[in-house]
Amino acid sequence: MAIRSSVEVYCPYCGFINRYYFVIEGHYIPKQIVTCDIEQGGCDRDFVIEPHVQINLSADVYKIERI
Repeated sequence: MAIRSSVEVYCPYCGFINRYYFVIEGHYIPKQIVTCDIEQGGCDRDFVIEPHVQINLSADVYKIERI
């Protein structure tokens, strides 16, 4: 099952915040060469991103009481 997601990253050259969309199809997400979006105010330079996925698990706890 593929999961679609996005990530916001800062351009290492100009600091512009870029949003990139990608599809997670397995356990490994490869590095990608991306371009800072000049149409949105970036510098049009290429850089590498390496997306990471974090999963936070938690649980609610309830008492079982007899009436």
